[in-house]
Amino acid sequence: MLFLYFFAWVLLGVVTSHFAEKRGRNPKTWFLIGMFFGLLGLLVLFLLPSFSVPTEQIKPSPSNLTLPLAIADVEDTQWFYINDSKKQQGPISFTIIKDMVLKKELTDRSYVWCEGMDQWNRIESIAEL
Repeated sequence: MLFLYFFAWVLLGVVTSHFAEKRGRNPKTWFLIGMFFGLLGLLVLFLLPSFSVPTEQIKPSPSNLTLPLAIADVEDTQWFYINDSKKQQGPISFTIIKDMVLKKELTDRSYVWCEGMDQWNRIESIAEL
């Protein structure tokens, strides 16, 4: 019987964490909230507004987004990023983006974009960073 309670406890944490990540919130924090508060934590998560940024707000002005990005052009391209307030910043150079990553001003989960990319990408998916 104790095993069943423990399983349900962890399962609520996992489910809450999953939905928290989809809503742009910290999954580790919400895992703990889901475990300790159960269905109440899950309910609160769904009552809070989502942190996802609408794509029409974050698209930069250049319209040619379908060209593949050549690795040689990475240093010469102007980059944009989404700050902690979910506002688009840039254009800035790739060197500045790398410095911001090193200084932890941008994390692996921060979004960046430059001309030639189809969409905004997380820094963790950019091999050059």
